[in-house]
Amino acid sequence: MNIQEELRVWADRTAKGYVAIANEVGEKAPSFYTQSDLTKIMGSPKVVVLGINPGSCGTYLSQKENPNWGLNGEDMDGDHLILGNYCKNDAGNPNWSDRNQWPYWHRLKAYFRDVLPSNPLENEDNHVVTNMSFFNSKKANHLPNKLLIKSIPYSLDLIRIIKPKHIIFLGGGGMLDKLNRVNRTKIFDIKYEIISPGVYKGVFDGLPFLAVPHPSAYLKSEDL
Repeated sequence: MNIQEELRVWADRTAKGYVAIANEVGEKAPSFYTQSDLTKIMGSPKVVVLGINPGSCGTYLSQKENPNWGLNGEDMDGDHLILGNYCKNDAGNPNWSDRNQWPYWHRLKAYFRDVLPSNPLENEDNHVVTNMSFFNSKKANHLPNKLLIKSIPYSLDLIRIIKPKHIIFLGGGGMLDKLNRVNRTKIFDIKYEIISPGVYKGVFDGLPFLAVPHPSAYLKSEDL
């Protein structure tokens, strides 16, 4: 299979897995979605950027009924999940296609401004932006650890399929603390060291990574 075929299989399996978790949680289960459009990935990207989870709100039940998600009341499936954050609701909340208007996106791109020959965030086939869990919560610390633990294997599978050259974790030490707390059963391997205030360098499941402050925080790219 080529990478798109593998991603389609992954998306189908992941959508079914998340639906099963949401059904276990019940009517208060949060909605879930990825971020960048995975249909654009044709080979191993230069970088995967990972946050903890989407910073939004809303239930899975409301997501299914929201016409802008195109689910028509049915469960999320792989064909929709693979498209990422494509929903713009009636209030005009931004989706992935609006990212060039986000201050967050400009700050994130600044982290790579000295990368040659070009910034990997300029081309959609060079990067994936997603989360360790696709379940949303207004703040990352509002996501129950049990949902994060159940979610992480699907993100690990995604990383193993696309085989990025590097991983960037957003949230610095806070992200690493969260990962360590949910890794008691050793669902992944992680080793790291601090290289400057708020910045960590290490290896995650065999892939090199940097953990940096979230782009909502200010950090000079010279510190990376």
